[in-house]
Amino acid sequence: MPDYSDVRLLVVDDESALRNLLGEVLKDDGFNVRTADSGEQALALFEAEPADIVLSDMSMPGMSGIDLLKKVKELRGDMVEFVIITANATLDTAIAATKHGATDYLRKPVEDIGDISRLASRLAVRIRERREKDKMMSGLMDLARTLVAPPGDPFLVRTDGAIERLAVSTEGLILSTTAEGAARVALDGEIQVKITRQGPDVAITTLNAGEQKLLRIDGTPAKDSILHGGEHISLAGADFRFVNPRRLPDGDKLLSSAAKLFGAEPDGVRKEDGSVKLSGKLEEIGLPNLLQMMNLLNKSGVLQVKEEAGTTGEIHIHNGEMVHARLVPVEGKKAVQRMLGWAKGEFAFEAKPLAPIRTIDERSQPILIDGMRMIDELKALGKSAPPRTLRLAVTHRPADVTSEEKQVLDAVSRFGLVGTILDRSTVPDVDILRALIRFRKEGAITVVATATGT
Repeated sequence: MPDYSDVRLLVVDDESALRNLLGEVLKDDGFNVRTADSGEQALALFEAEPADIVLSDMSMPGMSGIDLLKKVKELRGDMVEFVIITANATLDTAIAATKHGATDYLRKPVEDIGDISRLASRLAVRIRERREKDKMMSGLMDLARTLVAPPGDPFLVRTDGAIERLAVSTEGLILSTTAEGAARVALDGEIQVKITRQGPDVAITTLNAGEQKLLRIDGTPAKDSILHGGEHISLAGADFRFVNPRRLPDGDKLLSSAAKLFGAEPDGVRKEDGSVKLSGKLEEIGLPNLLQMMNLLNKSGVLQVKEEAGTTGEIHIHNGEMVHARLVPVEGKKAVQRMLGWAKGEFAFEAKPLAPIRTIDERSQPILIDGMRMIDELKALGKSAPPRTLRLAVTHRPADVTSEEKQVLDAVSRFGLVGTILDRSTVPDVDILRALIRFRKEGAITVVATATGT
């Protein structure tokens, strides 16, 4: 059974039968579920502990589903997925729900409860992907951006499309339709957003917008705010992350580490014949952080990585993007995904021309986001994941398998040994292990033996 215990789900309906049914089904699906019999009760629960997904009836005594939708969006904006359930599904209700930010709407009576389970699962995947992206963008990796500005100064990182940095100088920063570069935002007429330094923080203010609240700070509509660090800013279709190095945990330590790697300080950096060589420990700067820094600073060269146990791998980087990775016996994206899980070890980077080999075609950002998600999922699998030394055989082939699961079954038939299946299949490790767990439970595969010396 999937584990969605990290996803908070709120079911709202004045009809106890449907409310209780949905609550029980979604709990069985692995969600962290609460229920409410009115919009007022739901709002109180939401204010005490915001939900990630809200499933709400449209027509209820007192506060309607649309009214609840408006309130929830004011509190948490795009960070919550809201689904309307209604017995009066019309074009007008669909337009009203969409206008106020509903993700979807369903009709009553619910003929197939599985439709709601499947919808909730899709929304949970979306929520987790958004969390991973936020983790990547709000993490300390963005500290590398300070290396092209006075150390410790606050800045914005524009995160929609290409990542670009905007320093908040002592003179401030203006976002507008007439601004240059990443500060150009599709605002109407004379509307501007002004960002100014205010002590260790910054103030952000909307100018010439009347009563319109064009800004969203961490999903909440606003005309002005004080930013301390880490806030997500949405403005006229553009997304920014505010980074204040001096407000981040261990900010001074990480700034120093980043400066040693990419700045002018000599410690840890030496130049030979125009090339740059640097080295360090993964305990001080994790591999995801290091790759993010190189991506942001458009570095080119070869990164050698050595795990604490002695396993070594290498990643080739061209203008900040990973183009090749090798970790015997795998290459490409799978090699990167495995190395991202190394918490301890050493690295060494050398800026030099690269061999004409390419095993990675994706951009670095989605690989890093996907890789961090997979690491979390591998940890969640824990002891339920079969060891590499296990030898398996196919007993029968289920009819309801995905294309990736079919590849896993084919690999079991061909190789048998879990370690070889992981190494020879192009399917990501976590998806292979999840498929093997499923097939063992269903009896589609069986254990033949446990190999030794592997």
